Amino acid sequence: MVSPGSRRLLLAALALGLLVACTAAAEPLVVAGPFEKPTPTPTPTPTPTESPRPVPTRQPPPMAVATLTGRQILAERLIARPVLAVKVDNAPAARPQVGLELADIVFEELVEGGVTRFVALFHSTDPGVVGPVRSGRDVDAALLPPFQAVFGISGAAGPVYGTLRAAGLTIFEEGQAGGAFFRDPERPAPHNLMATAVRLWEAGAALPPATTPWVFEQHSLTGGQPAAVVRLAFSQETSAVWSWDLVDQAWQREQNGSPHDVASGDQAAAENIVVVRVAVGRGGGVDVRGNPTATIQVVGEGEATVFRNGTAFTAAWRKRSVDSQFEWLRLDGSPLPLAPGRTWVELLPSGGLLEIEAEPPAD
Repeated sequence: MVSPGSRRLLLAALALGLLVACTAAAEPLVVAGPFEKPTPTPTPTPTPTESPRPVPTRQPPPMAVATLTGRQILAERLIARPVLAVKVDNAPAARPQVGLELADIVFEELVEGGVTRFVALFHSTDPGVVGPVRSGRDVDAALLPPFQAVFGISGAAGPVYGTLRAAGLTIFEEGQAGGAFFRDPERPAPHNLMATAVRLWEAGAALPPATTPWVFEQHSLTGGQPAAVVRLAFSQETSAVWSWDLVDQAWQREQNGSPHDVASGDQAAAENIVVVRVAVGRGGGVDVRGNPTATIQVVGEGEATVFRNGTAFTAAWRKRSVDSQFEWLRLDGSPLPLAPGRTWVELLPSGGLLEIEAEPPAD
């Protein structure tokens, strides 16, 4: 038998259980369902990278050999043009000359009055303007035929014209060649006639391209003697000195005791100096001052001295005919090569002074 107190406790417990059950029933029942798989983030497809195209190696333009100098040059088109020869004044009133420093070859020749003139030959460079331009001489008819050059002069005496024409030279003078010649108002006449090179080339465009006149050799030669200074005297009025410049590797020219500067401010220079001993005689005419003209014998053979790379070589020269080039020969008869570069040929009278100094003068 349950006592009254126990009954009350049992009833209270039942009531509390029913209250808890009702409270739990009032809350919603949450049932965990299956998990959803997350939507995958798409991976971008990499853009294919193009392999870099190989960059072609830039090849240097082909080099051509300048015909009159033996040097390599880039302007191959110049090889196809003819030689341009201009008779250039060397009287004191004519200096400084214009364009002379750019000549590939220069012949220096004695004329009346004891002064000299130049025949400047251009091929590998365009000097622009050349001058002062003076008249031709008989010796030019023997020097220029093998070059087949355009020849610019200020004129010539009647007999000289006949000699130049008979040699087959293509000659242009003031008033010809499409206005190639003009007078410089800043210079005194007759030392003021100038020539435009490109117009002379245009006037002589039908002439053949230049041909190689001599043998060139880059390497130094054996058998020579040291030479630092070369002194020349053509006459009492005209002397020249060539000094070897170790820095520029060229001979620097002095004229009558002063640096031979040209209008550009440069000093006349060359890689080769060839001193040719020639017979010089009295011609059959006179100039406007009454000075007798000169005759220069350049066909035949004789003594020569070749200067290159600060060295002097005893040699011989030979020119078989008017149409033949000069030959520079060793004493055994084999060719004596020149150094690549500019060449000055000094037509020194057989009695003219030639002195060679092995060492440069002391400062």
